[in-house]
Amino acid sequence: MPLFHYRGVDRQGQAIEGSLQASDLDQAAYLLRERGYRLSALEALGDLGPAPPPIHLAGPVTNALLPAPTAQPSSSGPPIETKPASDKDRFFVFAQISEQVRAGISPAEACQTVARHLQHEDLRQALVEMGKGAERGRSLSDTMARYPDLFPASAVGMVRAGEVGGFLPDALLEVSDQAGRAHKFKRSFWYVWLIGINAAISIPVVLLATRAMLATWRAVDSSGGTGSYGEALRQSYLQKLIWPWGPFAVLAIGGTFYLRHLLSSRRFEATRHRLGLRWPVFGARARHESVTTFTQTLSRLSRSGLSPARSWALAADAVPNLEMREKLIETGRRMGDGSKLSDAAHQSGLFPQEYASILATGELIGDLPGALQRLADVSRGEYEAAQTYAKVRGGCWGLLGCAVTSGIILAILMYFWYHELLGAVLEGLE
Repeated sequence: MPLFHYRGVDRQGQAIEGSLQASDLDQAAYLLRERGYRLSALEALGDLGPAPPPIHLAGPVTNALLPAPTAQPSSSGPPIETKPASDKDRFFVFAQISEQVRAGISPAEACQTVARHLQHEDLRQALVEMGKGAERGRSLSDTMARYPDLFPASAVGMVRAGEVGGFLPDALLEVSDQAGRAHKFKRSFWYVWLIGINAAISIPVVLLATRAMLATWRAVDSSGGTGSYGEALRQSYLQKLIWPWGPFAVLAIGGTFYLRHLLSSRRFEATRHRLGLRWPVFGARARHESVTTFTQTLSRLSRSGLSPARSWALAADAVPNLEMREKLIETGRRMGDGSKLSDAAHQSGLFPQEYASILATGELIGDLPGALQRLADVSRGEYEAAQTYAKVRGGCWGLLGCAVTSGIILAILMYFWYHELLGAVLEGLE
């Protein structure tokens, strides 16, 4: 009979690892679910004889037992290209799944229930696959990793941390909250579109209109007033549309939308996050959000009996900013089984100096989860203050941008009326 190896947590949230014999993968997943296990991995080892009993790890789970997480699927298959899902979509989807799982509904059933009411076809199909995979013992995070356009790497990492650490409902809710905060923050910058419309559409249109009106006046004036004003205006607009203002307007409008599409694509995601971390005003928000997510997740993982190195790797994988995430993962790679979180926090260079001191105190008195929770609360306060500051400063820059672009339009009209058109009229009177 085939042998299957599994990892996960039991009903008490204790990390487990072991193997069992079953006729196939579905039967193995069913038997483990009957025991109340929440699986993070299940794989076939072949027919290797009698299966050893489950290993209940009372102490820390070492890196040797649990490999470091990755945003790429392990055995779920290659990534699938889909239409992107919005932050608003993820906010509603993961909030519903979290509520159902917290109420005792299995993740498989929760995913399939939520999928029935979705309008986003690709997201609906992804949830169906997540549910089917969970029924076969596959983790939700592995299936999510196959849909990078629907689920960011941080969402995959957060769900994986919840599966391994035994706080899956909280992890799903955190994914929803992150998406909701991002959606609200982006909506507060609605005026960016107004600036873009002014710059890419209004200014070229005003230039086209003033050039065409001036050419119309000169055409009618040259005919001694006998020409048709409507026909002259139509001809002038056609001429200016052909060259040069028509191509200029098309290039400006098309270039603006193409640039927005290019920069918002997954291909430039790392570049966006790198710039966002260094951007004045907004960089502080991105940094504090990442630190808050990391410390909060690390606090939850430290309560599950995982080793510091393993907890650090899982928490780093859930960080939303990709550059911060890579730096934290790189720090985690240098940690061993006996490494301390306070030393890693100091070596990373990503945290204030007092954070390492608070962690060292928590390790000394045996209250590391409490110390991490205090750091998470402090970081959340800093994040909320940075977000408020970013909205206020961003609003000031937005008003300035609207004033500048609107001023350019007004200047073009004033110059046309008082210099060009009036000059042409006076010239005709002479």
